[in-house]
Amino acid sequence: MWTYDLSSGWLYEQGRRYVQGTGMLPAGLYTISQAFDDMHGGPMTMRLTPAPGNPDKETRYLIFQGGAARGIILPPVARAYINASPDRHLTVVASVDADNPPLREHIVV
Repeated sequence: MWTYDLSSGWLYEQGRRYVQGTGMLPAGLYTISQAFDDMHGGPMTMRLTPAPGNPDKETRYLIFQGGAARGIILPPVARAYINASPDRHLTVVASVDADNPPLREHIVV
């Protein structure tokens, strides 16, 4: 599972720190779409669809290059890596305790 730490901007894969991004979205669980090219988000944009039970379940977010969208901004190499991964789940948390995994303040839906 992918994990995005709101407090630091770090994206983790299977508990390992992978890349630092920017952006805000509500804590919770999301499904990651396959990549597509978007006029505003740029190449290899991916939709983040909130899981049932998320507080903000109607809003769609993106993993993208930049522009006027809501979500996580990541470099192209990171988006390509995520898109190639079979793991389509993202957990957004308030904070990851890097010195003492597992996650702390993990939001479970």
